[in-house]
Amino acid sequence: MVFTSYRIESLRKAEDNLFASGLAWWCSWQERHGLPTPVRPTTFEPRDMSTGPKTHVHVVSVTAESTDPNGMPLVCLHGFAHGTSVFYTAAAPLAEGYAGPVFVLDMPGCGLSSRPAYAIADDPEERRLAAENFFCDELEAWRLAMGIERMVLAGHSIGGHSAFAYAERHPERVDRLVLISPAGIPRAPKDFEPKGNSDKPLTLPLPLTVTVPQPLPQPLPLPLPLPLPLTRQQGQAVPLPACLLALGARLLPSKHGEDRSLSLSLSLSLSPSLSPTPTPTPTPTR
Repeated sequence: MVFTSYRIESLRKAEDNLFASGLAWWCSWQERHGLPTPVRPTTFEPRDMSTGPKTHVHVVSVTAESTDPNGMPLVCLHGFAHGTSVFYTAAAPLAEGYAGPVFVLDMPGCGLSSRPAYAIADDPEERRLAAENFFCDELEAWRLAMGIERMVLAGHSIGGHSAFAYAERHPERVDRLVLISPAGIPRAPKDFEPKGNSDKPLTLPLPLTVTVPQPLPQPLPLPLPLPLPLTRQQGQAVPLPACLLALGARLLPSKHGEDRSLSLSLSLSLSPSLSPTPTPTPTPTR
């Protein structure tokens, strides 16, 4: 596929429009639910950071009114066949809820980042290593070009796999690792004990895909009252409008220095006390 300059500019315009619409949605959500809003709107700055003579990584810097430019950066990696715009609804609430700067990247070969030559090896193990190196080497080159010493690295799907692989190679550069439905990462064993305070429920300012320990009536009222206290129990999945990286923002250090880091699954549960009033004939949600 060949991208002409006209098509690239169209992609840039589409990215701008998506982030603008995501910010508009977030502002309307804040207003509708009585959430505090910043005086100065959150901004998005796209740019291409050179990583070599013929390569660059496209990044969108997300800056909120409360962002500390000297704080620990949060770097977000997208999944397969995606780009920066997959975070278009999550970027603003992340920046406003996280203390440091937030960067959303187009991985090499994706979106508006460059497309370096890539050869597919015959040996499966060589293919795996080559694929990991393809992403990790460019991420490291981008980090060096940005002058970042350490970062919080968040990855969704294949971006989670790349984040994990990068942390293995450069553990001194990763302060925390946030894996969101990561590809290639097995489920935790049954005897796994998460670190942190697992007794207190989490409070999320955004809707999330949750599971409930009992059937809910139909039709399910949406949006449910927020914020949602969540507990980690098994049950039936109930799809809600998702903004998954909001979870990562709440698990990272707050602006007041409180350590909220936990290691847990994204399969959460709605507390029974918040379930809507049952009807005489409840129907399980599939």
